[in-house]
Amino acid sequence: MKDQPWLGLGWIALSMIYLAIFMYRKKNHYITISPEFVKQNWPFGKKLKVVEIVDIRYFSQDYIVKTNSEELRINTNLIDEASLDALKDMLLNINVNKK
Repeated sequence: MKDQPWLGLGWIALSMIYLAIFMYRKKNHYITISPEFVKQNWPFGKKLKVVEIVDIRYFSQDYIVKTNSEELRINTNLIDEASLDALKDMLLNINVNKK
């Protein structure tokens, strides 16, 4: 460590980034569902318009929601039970190919 003092600063920077991600996830919900879109709430999260959804699949406790150009995986283990019911209702009301 004496030859590479910058290495300690790297660990401090990574720790700060990890702490910032934790705080962001703690403050914001995992996913936002509205009549217009479904969005993952994290930096660089995907946002799908409901009218563009062409396929919905349920596999291994994940919903896989697809458009022609994107795919969004929703991990149901990270969602509160009441919110999971709202998600299921919203996905059932979309007229697409459900498997």
